[in-house]
Amino acid sequence: MDYRRVLYIVCIFIIVLTKQNILFANTGMPQLDPRFWLSQIFWLTITFVVIYFFISKIFSPKISKVIQDRKDLIEKCINDANSIKNEIQSLDNEYKKIIDNAYSEARKKSDKLKFELNQNLNVKRTTLEKEINDKVKDVEKELIIFKQETLKNFSTIISDISSNLLEKLLKIKIEKNKIEKSVKNILERQKNTINV
Repeated sequence: MDYRRVLYIVCIFIIVLTKQNILFANTGMPQLDPRFWLSQIFWLTITFVVIYFFISKIFSPKISKVIQDRKDLIEKCINDANSIKNEIQSLDNEYKKIIDNAYSEARKKSDKLKFELNQNLNVKRTTLEKEINDKVKDVEKELIIFKQETLKNFSTIISDISSNLLEKLLKIKIEKNKIEKSVKNILERQKNTINV
């Protein structure tokens, strides 16, 4: 069924009933009747006073309290957030200071250790060089002593060999002193030519 038709039927029904005064009282609307105005004003005033009392004394303070509590909570949360933010900032600054101090201290210790290590290495190097030089000098002294002893023994040995050879080969006997003297002269000349 079409809704327009239903709407037309309802409108026609209302018009028919209105024409026959079935829907309304015969005298019209009672609110517009001047006989009831005083009682209406009285009850309207009472109703508004009671409603005003309930709103101003009961509902409004509760609503105001809720609004104030909410405002206080928001302010407290903002203050807490700001204090936490400041605390985090101070902790961050303190953390950076600690890191910088630790880095600086580690750098200083590292530099100090390097310096001490270099000093120790230099001391050990100089002591080793000194020891090596001392040992070289000792060895040189020993070589010189060995050379001198060898030369002394060498002249004696050569003298003995020369005298024995002369005796056996040529059957000449020469004094050992003369042979030793000539060997020493020859060795001295050899020594001088080697040193030059």
